[in-house]
Amino acid sequence: MYVDKQLLLSDEQAISASGANLSTNAIDLWSKAGVVRNAFKGTPLFLVVVVDVLFAGTGTTMQIRVITATNNDLTTGQVILMETPAIAKASLTAGRTLMVYALPPLPESGSAQRYLGCDFRTDNTFETTGKVTAFVTSEPQTNV
Repeated sequence: MYVDKQLLLSDEQAISASGANLSTNAIDLWSKAGVVRNAFKGTPLFLVVVVDVLFAGTGTTMQIRVITATNNDLTTGQVILMETPAIAKASLTAGRTLMVYALPPLPESGSAQRYLGCDFRTDNTFETTGKVTAFVTSEPQTNV
């Protein structure tokens, strides 16, 4: 499967700190100031999260949130579009696809948040061994 660099939210991102771990990249949903593109209309788009490196440490769960925000570092005005239940550490194994989420159409108005990203929330420290890749694609792999 090919992944467009412009649609890559996390590339083998280490998930270590307790609490929020925001994706290293965000997707800009605006075509120009205050106008949302026809984001996620037409061809369905999916957010995919894959474990690259096994998780270790004192953490026991991770929760994935798909978020929008008003700034590109995803720290201001967060809106949660979707969140997974807590995922047990035993499930955070290398090569595992944790999530394939169909992105909903976003409203076409100035009130919509500009940036799309992820927040990988942990209940405790996982050290720096656990890594994930998150990206948007129109054709997620289905033979796993």
